[in-house]
Amino acid sequence: APRTKAYQDAIMQNTHYFRDKVVMDIGSGTGILSLFAAKAGAKLVHAVEASPMAKLIPAIAKCNGLEDKIVVHECRVESLTTEQLIASCGANNNDDTTAASDYKV
Repeated sequence: APRTKAYQDAIMQNTHYFRDKVVMDIGSGTGILSLFAAKAGAKLVHAVEASPMAKLIPAIAKCNGLEDKIVVHECRVESLTTEQLIASCGANNNDDTTAASDYKV
């Protein structure tokens, strides 16, 4: 828990880096860092988790009122394509304000 708290503090004390950005959490596990990024103001968070744990992230996001900010990809990051990311940008974002131009490589 001390490490998770340190991550939370680092993110929440630097919200200017997250506000209105598209964020990718690779190896997201339970999605805790995705939640922190969304709470810090990220426009959209892509949680990438290859294990079956990915199936729990949507419920955890919903319990925290962040289901519209977190898109879960149950796959290895190496198999995720830019096209898949762009196609999912409106998947959980009801106001459809995330555009392809938000993805910078």
